[in-house]
Amino acid sequence: MSYDVIVVGAGYGGATCAALLAKQGLRVCVVDKNPRAGGKAMTLHKDGHGYEMWPIVGGPSENGRFQELVKELDLEAEVELLLPEEAGEIRYIKPDGDVSIAPMSARPSADPMAAMRTPDLLGATEDEAAAALQVAATIFSLSEAEIDALDDVGTYSWLCSMGLSGPMLSYQLIVLNLLFVVPVDRLPASETVRTLRDFYGGGGGRYHRGGYGFPAESAIDYVVRNGGEFRPRTRVERVIVENGRAVGIVAGGEELRARAVISNAGIQPTVLKLAGEQAFPPDYVERVRSLEPSLALTGIRYFTDAPIMRTPMVLQFSDESWWDESRYRACEAGDWPEHPMLFIVTPSVHDPDLAPMRGTRRSSPARCARRTPRRR
Repeated sequence: MSYDVIVVGAGYGGATCAALLAKQGLRVCVVDKNPRAGGKAMTLHKDGHGYEMWPIVGGPSENGRFQELVKELDLEAEVELLLPEEAGEIRYIKPDGDVSIAPMSARPSADPMAAMRTPDLLGATEDEAAAALQVAATIFSLSEAEIDALDDVGTYSWLCSMGLSGPMLSYQLIVLNLLFVVPVDRLPASETVRTLRDFYGGGGGRYHRGGYGFPAESAIDYVVRNGGEFRPRTRVERVIVENGRAVGIVAGGEELRARAVISNAGIQPTVLKLAGEQAFPPDYVERVRSLEPSLALTGIRYFTDAPIMRTPMVLQFSDESWWDESRYRACEAGDWPEHPMLFIVTPSVHDPDLAPMRGTRRSSPARCARRTPRRR
């Protein structure tokens, strides 16, 4: 079989790329080992429940790439992006044991001043609140050259150098642990600045009706409707490289050819396994080999016979909850904080259709996950 483009992997990167190529009139084949699109954000279905493998919500919620994709592919009638004004709660456990609660919104446009009230709601002092506002102002004022200069600066030291402390420092570090799943002292400040720009301006907490993976499924359907092909449950064995060019793949024992091959399988699996080290310059192979993956997550999923959670998300933390390298090593040795971070996402509060009805009560899958780094 021959195609214009073969895309390896139907995660959001692969599904999006494939759909945009199909829109240009190219014949695209997408191959994925899973039964449906979505990759690590794939929505699973069992006994009437829809859910993901771990808590997933998106950001930025407003004016982000997902809105661009839906508009570009003319999928507005098919894909609904859910942006609840009351997306969740932030619960900060103070050193004295009291709990401050602040609301989370997925729509900053509905309440532009919400972020300004967060320091007060979390019990920050005037100086702590002022430092948090200064960090936000700095993030939006930095030039691209100034951001690039932060590539080798750790996020923790950068935030502390700007006077951020107390609950606002803990809150920011917790959010970054969630977004990147790495110790904050090993997270480049440049990545922090670019990401927080998006979240400060667009909010967080977006979900997708039908499950978080549904837009990826719609993108793959778009490929098929436009003359392409989707091959689920098919594992790619290798990428065929001839004369320095990727010209096809071997998948499910079959050889497929194309003018171009795009891999969404991850840079290390693609270079070191699928295409093979011999296809790349030695220095590039060593660079790829040296890349360190982020830490992993530990989570628990609950299915309940009646609704429990009022909001789609809850983020609970204390000053002990965020992770840098030393705290990670301490936890690895068994020295856990009294109040580790707790992040709860309940998909059926976002979209009630994800839980089946049983008599007069709705069965609500509430997923509870303690996001704790562990080595892969």
